[in-house]
Amino acid sequence: TGIMVFEVDDAAKKVIKSGGKSYTVMEALGLKQYGKVYVMLGVNELGWYDDDKYFDHYAALIDTVRSLQPEADIYLQTLLPVTTEKSESGSYVTNDGIVRFNGLIARLAAEKRVYLLDPYSVFVGEDGALDELWSTDGIHLTRSRYALWLEYLTTHAAA
Repeated sequence: TGIMVFEVDDAAKKVIKSGGKSYTVMEALGLKQYGKVYVMLGVNELGWYDDDKYFDHYAALIDTVRSLQPEADIYLQTLLPVTTEKSESGSYVTNDGIVRFNGLIARLAAEKRVYLLDPYSVFVGEDGALDELWSTDGIHLTRSRYALWLEYLTTHAAA
């Protein structure tokens, strides 16, 4: 389920289902304690055209995650590239925007002292885009590429 950074605690966005109930992301995060929390938000926010608002909401989200999960390692992930066709389609989702937001995510990870993972580097081609064969629609990955992403995450976590 796609969700934006300012929607993770929105009572109307109960996107997590557990035990027959629905929860917001933050409600679900508070149900038990975790050792690691992975966060990746920003593709939908590319259409805001307000980098400061995105950064501030993301910073507040990290603070909330830290308060709910004080012992957890927090990992921010860079956004994945999109295909050249998608990037040049006139949509707000462009590879230039993704590179810009990835810079904000890196800055945020440094300022908040959380881990930064860079799956972007795994999926970006020499042309600065996602390979057309790796995507179902120019944005979302094929099943086999989601498996590659999972492998990246499981091999790049802090010991």
